[in-house]
Amino acid sequence: MNSNTRPVADPRPAFVENPEQADQQQALGRRIITDGIRTVFLVGCGGSLAAYGPSVYTLDNRVPQLVVQAMNSDEFNYRKPAGLGPTSIVLVGSHTGTTAETVRAIDTAKAAGAESVVSLTSDPESPLATHADLAFTDRPTKWAWDPKEIAMARITQGILDAAGLAASGFDEALAALPADIPNVFADLDPALHRIAEDLATKPVTYALGSGPMEGMARAFAMFYMQEMLWRHAAAYNAGEFLHGPFEMTESQAPYLVLCGEDATRPMTDRALGFLNRYSEHVHVIDSREFRLAGVPDGVRAEIAPIVMSAVTTRLAQHLEAVLDHDLSTRRYMFSVEY
Repeated sequence: MNSNTRPVADPRPAFVENPEQADQQQALGRRIITDGIRTVFLVGCGGSLAAYGPSVYTLDNRVPQLVVQAMNSDEFNYRKPAGLGPTSIVLVGSHTGTTAETVRAIDTAKAAGAESVVSLTSDPESPLATHADLAFTDRPTKWAWDPKEIAMARITQGILDAAGLAASGFDEALAALPADIPNVFADLDPALHRIAEDLATKPVTYALGSGPMEGMARAFAMFYMQEMLWRHAAAYNAGEFLHGPFEMTESQAPYLVLCGEDATRPMTDRALGFLNRYSEHVHVIDSREFRLAGVPDGVRAEIAPIVMSAVTTRLAQHLEAVLDHDLSTRRYMFSVEY
């Protein structure tokens, strides 16, 4: 750790939706139900794959007539799943729109006769956008959270609406996020800095979550800690903690536990109860403590993962300062052939 901690960067700006695209995304979701689509494949790599997590959780739990499968792009290309065909829609996501295996996934989907291929990317001129049947694009900015998470929330909302399963207050909640999340940052910044200072002194960080928070834990460990900060880290589903990682618990090992408000919360609470007895470095980020004045109680569980994504991004900014290591620095990515 660098002894001369540099200032923490300002929070990244809140993503503000394009109303026209939001309407189109919801319309796509409704069409998935009305057109009798049976399978939705959500294809991407890294953070783009992680952005699908909350929607997969919601749709798996609430829409019985629809199979939703998130897959790494090249796994999709090599496996060519049996459900891929005229009754499937494929969504492909890449921030730059140039990830080679994700671009190839468009050809895989079209060759199998998928009903349509929809891309989520920041660049409307990228191969991902121009080769897809429909493209939703945002602006190439480092946002407080991934715009693909909002796009997927809108598509999910459309699916639930057409299936007669939509919860009231979802539109209101998404509209409130640009105003609410800065308040969450203001509340949590002192605690996030303390967490960063502790994690920076440890050789490895373990992250845990359940339900949609498992994906948030995995994203933090893989993309922020490993890819961007070059720190050893691992992430686990809280329900799997007993089956292996449990035995590695030590008093000085640090744990980052992400707690949500969905039905799987007891799994995380169980792991947390154990960790609080046997580790002296347990750090909890609990969405129940998020000050979300514009989010109705009935949809907090669905909105919490998007906010947690923003909060873990903010934690990474604190680590960037404590470690004096730019989040944009890479050793190999974009620099060597792979």
